[in-house]
Order: sequence, then structure tokens, then C-alpha cells
Amino acid sequence: MPVNKILLSIVIPTYNRNVRLNETLALLLPQLTPVCELLILDNASTIPVSETSAEVLEGYPDVRICRHRTNIGADANICRCVEYATGEFVWVLGDDDHILRDSVRIALESIREFPHVTAINFSTEMCMRSEQMICRGVKDFIEKIDSFANILFISASVLHAERLRSRLRYAYHLIYSMAPLVAALLMTLEEDGVAVLSHRQIIGWGEPGEETHWSTVDQALGRMLLLELPLTTPMRRILAARIAITPREVVTLAYTLTGRALLSGDPKSSLFVYNQIRQRAGLYSRRLDLKITLMLSRLPVRFPRLGLKWFMLASRLTGLPRRESMEKLLLAIRSSRR
Repeated sequence: MPVNKILLSIVIPTYNRNVRLNETLALLLPQLTPVCELLILDNASTIPVSETSAEVLEGYPDVRICRHRTNIGADANICRCVEYATGEFVWVLGDDDHILRDSVRIALESIREFPHVTAINFSTEMCMRSEQMICRGVKDFIEKIDSFANILFISASVLHAERLRSRLRYAYHLIYSMAPLVAALLMTLEEDGVAVLSHRQIIGWGEPGEETHWSTVDQALGRMLLLELPLTTPMRRILAARIAITPREVVTLAYTLTGRALLSGDPKSSLFVYNQIRQRAGLYSRRLDLKITLMLSRLPVRFPRLGLKWFMLASRLTGLPRRESMEKLLLAIRSSRR
């Protein structure tokens, strides 16, 4: 293999996490090899990454920083990572995710072991596999998904860049799904594409802080849009089961929307959002416990003042929602009334 041929593009989409980005770069840069390229996509951060990362990037002249003129949104920036990659494979690495000290070595070894695959999804603390699984075609991949959250975790996958680019239009079409690269991957696999669910690990999972947490409401609204992909009805049903929200998630969403209704003084808006989630979540589900939970959890959103009292009681009895988050909500409501 020629030395100048890029096997792996590591592309980091970032926005206003300059300090955390530098911490990630400090671990990543020493791991780079001549077959790797590193590209940072700055989504119009308030302070340009080129300024705050200049010192840590000193001595690495080949690292490219591309700064967008305006914030194009996190998911669009993630899609751009695939567009801008020049390597055969691309690793879209979250700026605040926890890389390991041998992440690049393991990624390259896995690519060389499976040079013809479309995707390699690595294990994380969310889904630690005891053995790797080979998936052939989109139907086999959907059936073998052992953790949709792990598939959704962008930093846990290495993807064949050119093949994914050929189906990137599906990612942009379903950008609001909060899973655009998953949409493109499903359409790339088709009947004969190969994906590996690996038992090896290149990234560590840590609960994100409040300032970096993706909206659970947006995720619940968005991920069911993957069912709009041109799949067969049997595959769509299987996919629906893999991405379905759980009764526990429904209660947490109802709590979040109840708090939003109280803080905004506009309960109808929160109820509208909840009804959308309820409709999408129950579309293909046959689970009676989910349908009952979806029906009952609408009440606190519909009547938020009574709903808050119900959640306070539930937090004492079951711990769901967590007592700490209940206290934060109460403080926010009191502050908003001053």
C-alpha cells in the first residue's frame, strides 16, 4: 500500500467545545499514522478552533480545520464529515467522546481485517459484545442490531466513506431523525453490503454533561422517521421494534414535557409534541405495556400542575424521575415566577 494513500479519515465535528476538543486532540494526535488524516469541522464556534487549538496542533501541519461560515446544525455537520473525508474509511469522532490510548491502532487493524465492509460498529459500555457478528445485507443487519443506541453513537463506528457518500442523500433527507448516518448506512447495505458488529472497543461511553446532552424529546420525535426509508414492510416492522422507545422512556419524556409546559406557560405546545411522539411510537408497536404507558403519560402533560404533583409522588416511590431533576425543575419554576 502506498504510504500516501489515506486509509482512515478521522473527522471531528465541533461547536463551542474548544477546551474539550483540545483534550481529545491531545490523546488522538500521538496515535496518528501516515495512513491517517485528521480533519476538524468547526461549526462556526464563537471562538474559532483555529485559534484555541493552535498550540496543541503545533507540529502537526497536515491537520486540516474547516470552519463553516454559519452554524449549519449538529447533524448537518456530521454529514459533512463524510463528504470531506478523503480516506477509504471515515471515523466521525465526537469532540467530547472518550477515545482510548490505542483507538487508532484498533480501528486500523479492524479495517485491514475486514477491508470490504461497509461499516464496523465497535463495542462500548452501552453494548459490550463477547464476540463479533457479521451482517450481510440490510435485513440481516436490522435483525442483528443488539443495541440501537450503540449504532446511533457515531463515534462507535467506522464507515466506508465512498459507499456512504453514494447514499448520503438519505442522510440529508432525514436530517431531523437525529440519526442521519444510520439512514444512509441502512440504504448503503441494501442486499449484499457487509457490516461488522465488533467485540473490540475504540471509544469509551460517558454520560454527557447537561451542556452537551442531546435533547431526548428531539431524539424520540426523530428516530421513528427512519421508518420512512424505502424498506419492505417486514423490514420496517423489525426496524420499528429495534428503535422503539420503552415505557420508561415515555415516562421520562412526559416528565420533561410537563416541566416544559409549566416553564413556558404554554401547555398546548408540549401536548402537541407529546401527541406526535405517542403517534409515532405506537405506530408499529404491539406491546400492551407501551400503549398503556403512552395513554396514561399524556395526562400529566395535558394537566401539568396536577402532573407535577404526580411526578413528585412518583419520584418518592420509584425514583423515576430522579429526585435531583425534580428539585431542579421546581427551582426553575419558582425562578420563572419572580
